[in-house]
Amino acid sequence: MLGGWLTGVMHLQTIRLFHHLGMYVILAFALAHIYIGWYLDSRERNGLMGSIFSGYKFVTGKEWE
Repeated sequence: MLGGWLTGVMHLQTIRLFHHLGMYVILAFALAHIYIGWYLDSRERNGLMGSIFSGYKFVTGKEWE
């Protein structure tokens, strides 16, 4: 009952291991995605990430022209 058809293919601990590894990969991807977004926003200084939260984007004089 626990695991269904998958327990016939591999042991329950192996399924648990793969599940945990997959969750750690997803968590690492999400954290890296957020970090890289904030890092690029601070390097480019265009306010793109800040506009996601505030609704307003900082526009420089060059962008107006």
